[in-house]
Amino acid sequence: MKKLELKKADVQQLVDAAINNGKSIKPNVIDWLRQVDDLKKEADAIFRHMENVKMNCLNVRLPNLKSHYLLGRDADKRKNAAQKLLSEGQFDEVGYTAPLEKMSFSESTLLLEEGLPTLMSTKKEVMRVLEQDKTNLIMICGMAGVGKTTLVNQIADQVKYGKLFYKVAMLTMSKNPSMRNAQNRLAEQLGVQIPAHIDGARFGQTIYNRLSGRVLVILDEIWKEVDFKSLGIPVSEKIKVIVTSQSPCVCRNMGAKIVGVNALPEEEACYLFKAVAGISDDSVLSDVAKQFAEECKGIPLALVVVARGLRTNCKTLKSWELALGQLQKYTFRELEGEKDLVYSIVEWSYDNLEKVEAKSLLLLCSLFPEDYSIPVECLVRYGKGLELFNERDTLGDVRCRVDVLVNDLRSYHLLLDDSEREDHVKLHDVMRETCLKIASKGEHVFLVGNAREEERHQLPDSFGPYTAISLTLEGSIRLFPFGEECPRLKLLRLVFQSGKVNLSKDAFEGMEDLRVMELNNSHTEFSLSWPGQMLTSLRTLCLDYCVLDTGTSSMLGYMMQLEMLSFFKSRLQGDQFPVEIGRLSNLKSLDLRVERSQQPLPHGILSSLKKLEELYMGSPHHLRLGRDKEEERGCLDEIASLSCLECLQIHVYDLNLLFQLLHQLPIQRLLRFHIVGADHKINRRYLTREYQFRNSFELIYYRYHKRRFVFKQALDPIVSSIVKRAENLTFEGVPCLRNLVSDLDEDGFVNLRRLKLDHEVHQCLIESTTNLVARQVFENLVFMELDHVNLEEICRGNLPPRCFSQLREMKLKYTNIKHLWKGPIEPPSLCSLRIVELRYCHRIVTLFSQSTLKCLVKLQKLVVHQCTNLESIVTREESVNEEVLELPLLETLVMQESGCLCFDSKRETARAFLNQVSLPRLEGLQIKTCRHRPKELVGDGMHSGYLENLKYLQITDSCIGCIAKADGVTILQNLQKLVVNSHGMQLLFEFEGLKVHVLTKTELEILPKLESLELQQSSGLTHIWRNFPRGVRVFQNLRKLIVWECKLLKFLFDPPCVANMLVSLEVLEISDCSEMYGVIGGELGEDQISQEDDAQQQDIVGKHRESSALERSNKLEFVFPKLSSLILIGLPNLLSFAGSSREECELKFPCLTHLKILQCRQLKKLCPGKLDAPNLEKVEVVENAIPVDLKDRKFIFLRDSAASDFYRRKIWELS
Repeated sequence: MKKLELKKADVQQLVDAAINNGKSIKPNVIDWLRQVDDLKKEADAIFRHMENVKMNCLNVRLPNLKSHYLLGRDADKRKNAAQKLLSEGQFDEVGYTAPLEKMSFSESTLLLEEGLPTLMSTKKEVMRVLEQDKTNLIMICGMAGVGKTTLVNQIADQVKYGKLFYKVAMLTMSKNPSMRNAQNRLAEQLGVQIPAHIDGARFGQTIYNRLSGRVLVILDEIWKEVDFKSLGIPVSEKIKVIVTSQSPCVCRNMGAKIVGVNALPEEEACYLFKAVAGISDDSVLSDVAKQFAEECKGIPLALVVVARGLRTNCKTLKSWELALGQLQKYTFRELEGEKDLVYSIVEWSYDNLEKVEAKSLLLLCSLFPEDYSIPVECLVRYGKGLELFNERDTLGDVRCRVDVLVNDLRSYHLLLDDSEREDHVKLHDVMRETCLKIASKGEHVFLVGNAREEERHQLPDSFGPYTAISLTLEGSIRLFPFGEECPRLKLLRLVFQSGKVNLSKDAFEGMEDLRVMELNNSHTEFSLSWPGQMLTSLRTLCLDYCVLDTGTSSMLGYMMQLEMLSFFKSRLQGDQFPVEIGRLSNLKSLDLRVERSQQPLPHGILSSLKKLEELYMGSPHHLRLGRDKEEERGCLDEIASLSCLECLQIHVYDLNLLFQLLHQLPIQRLLRFHIVGADHKINRRYLTREYQFRNSFELIYYRYHKRRFVFKQALDPIVSSIVKRAENLTFEGVPCLRNLVSDLDEDGFVNLRRLKLDHEVHQCLIESTTNLVARQVFENLVFMELDHVNLEEICRGNLPPRCFSQLREMKLKYTNIKHLWKGPIEPPSLCSLRIVELRYCHRIVTLFSQSTLKCLVKLQKLVVHQCTNLESIVTREESVNEEVLELPLLETLVMQESGCLCFDSKRETARAFLNQVSLPRLEGLQIKTCRHRPKELVGDGMHSGYLENLKYLQITDSCIGCIAKADGVTILQNLQKLVVNSHGMQLLFEFEGLKVHVLTKTELEILPKLESLELQQSSGLTHIWRNFPRGVRVFQNLRKLIVWECKLLKFLFDPPCVANMLVSLEVLEISDCSEMYGVIGGELGEDQISQEDDAQQQDIVGKHRESSALERSNKLEFVFPKLSSLILIGLPNLLSFAGSSREECELKFPCLTHLKILQCRQLKKLCPGKLDAPNLEKVEVVENAIPVDLKDRKFIFLRDSAASDFYRRKIWELS
């Protein structure tokens, strides 16, 4: 054991080093360390027993030989286990570089890089086509299970990671998609709010108008041609679409660029199978694995499903061979094609599931629509109602059992995780169709589908054979009564999109064996004279998202077998609460989280439910516990009397009543709880958003004059017992908890995942200066928010080991701490931190020490707002003063209204905000109202790659002198949008000192990807740049240029050769620039051209089209090939657009359609020479101020007040 402990110490050092470098630890290493820890515990137990096993003999204590023999035998077994672990503990590497979290690649992604060149080639082809400007619609075509969805998921991840598009949206289409639902999902993913009355083409146009960049939309698995105009996707250069489909006809008819996805070649199929099954080439299973791969015919889905199942269930060669024989029986049947082969292999995987309950749960998942996010809670309710589990099991047991089965199905790749919603799963469309096929024969017969009012005839004439029916109904479809007996029907799920459902007394006639019924999203009215014999065998009834009128109570009174009843998010409209609930003596779960109830909960209902295990009460906003305090107290007494209660969700708006309930309840018996206590009515509507929840406790107190009383309540042992088990904890207004850890949970909150403190007073959260601190403190905390907290420091003393090791998001607002952390911090503490936000923390001076950066390897977002005393983000350490500071994954940096001098505290670099700082993934940088005045944003210590991913830069009310100088301007090569609103900035870029190789034919491109430039209220701005050199090209992709209230700016494009570089400019808007004489600068702009160029260099760079035009001819020509909108407002000194009085000057606007001129008194002629604007028909202008070269156009006459309206709109947009 001593050797094993030394070996473990060595491995642990490697693990710590890997975590320190931002790597993830390999699962086999984690498992080895766990086994070593378990073995050590067993060995320690043996040593302790060896000391104690003695017996009395003639009043003498002698060793017990039998016990010693047994313990020695156990020790020998542990010795062999230790030797085995020693031999297994030889790890070349313990960590690996995991994919970025935002790139949620599937398991096969890493395999694609190495062993699947066919799929990699297909992926590269799609990316190549996607980058072509002329191709806006791409169709990926292939059979079911061939990997189309995996492919587009990876493309979406790569596009997001590479920022090729501003937004990416992905929708899965069903065979009969609801266009409105698809439109809503599209708008949600694109972050666009669309009014409910806008749909169709107007919807698409609204999206198009509100998006500021290129968009990629992916439609997965379409079954027929898509009307993009109806869906709301205006396919264009701005919005590109990728579509996947199994139908070659659909692909051809849509006129898209088609990319085919085929089955894998034999060698690649074998590679994928072995990789998923965990088989090496020299394994005894290698040959039989190759045969399995051949049976799967190169179809990735089949390969993965079969490999996952075998890896879990088969451990020996003989079991693999037996499984191969079974699979061949499925694949040798008469099949129509490869599609049937996939279904047969999935069916084989289903049949090979060892647990009957797992098969049943998988079939239940097929009752939901395609790509539906399936709540695991629904599977619990359905499974309990259908009696899939032992009748003696409690609901807690059933829920644990369902969780285990769902995890098993995930591991077999038969169920998929829902990446967007916790405790939800999804079913692949091939799996769903296979399950429905299985459920169409034998003991199961399912009916699943959608039906609109006009499609009622598509439903079967007879419902008699079905065991489960799941329908989504649109419109007022008359479905009840079914018209005949349904003797086999056990589950009925109906989701209504609209309309009122009147259920007559014979609506469910003939359904004597119905066990589960869910009516969802309907306005339902039950018959007042409900027949007593109907639905008496029902076990689960879910009336969720419904409006329930009169008759509900009479219907419930006869369901004596009912075990689970839910009114989740429903409205109880009747003039009395359904009191018949009290007669349901077998009820185990009652969900009263209603949207609204006109009547309070009557006395005596809860106390009569002796078998109740789960109670969900919501908040008094939705359902009152009584008409007065006395009735509320009585209701809580009833809850406390429920001897079987294991799950409770409740809000109590009286702390005395809450603590009365907590003392009466056996808290330790509660397996699940969500308890909210407050001394006043609060709005917590969002808490009823989901079925499931984590163990949560909230204590909210705002009556300050009784704080001494609430302090005693907060330190009540019953609070500590709840807090220790809570995963989510919220304290608001709870006073005088000096040290959160020692006062409430001396064990260190090991279960806590989310912590929120609001209006609190603490000296610190953690006190580590004494030896009393727990070994594990906040080790599993994921989210922490401190709002209006009088807090001196987060941790007094050094941060305990592994503290905050899982913390991902931290928000501080109105706190008075000076430093986030003090003392050394070692990984893995803070190594998971992704988001840090600080607002109104006026005393904080610095955020991180230089050594802390090594822990912030995953930090993605940093926001600082109104921290007026902040001097720097990072404090440099003297020993590593020249080291480049790096935050490798930081994507967003926002500094608003802070006193931050620069990124780091090195005073000699304070002339630049960023210097010797590497932020390779930074995408957005916003700086607003920094009190100090760095001379520039980007210093000369910044090198290529340090800001290589920066896309968006906004500088507002800052004293920064300019953005960059000399070679610093080349750092921003990927910038796409620049917004400057700063009185202190005199110029954007200083080119003096820029190294330009003018002897080469290649021009140096500056800001080549910039698409939008906005200069707003920059009253000190005199130049866009100074010392513009030859051999440089700027703004070639600029599409939108807005200049507003730049009082000192005399010319916009200066030198004039810049004007001819704007080949992509579409919108130009200039307003309220009182000193501007011309949009284009002087004739040659000598004052702005660098004096370093000699005559020889001028001749060489004369190959520029622009320079040639200026130097070979006296005729000046400026062409704006894509400019469509030109607005000139409030330019009192503007003489002409061209800025030249030479009559030879010519302006060409081939695409100009919109021109507006207001308050430009000196503008007598737009162009001194010839104006060429063939598509300009109408001009907006004041009647008595028409430039002479526009006399032949049609006019829309404006009043001078139109300029004031324009300015008001600009101010509103800016605010």
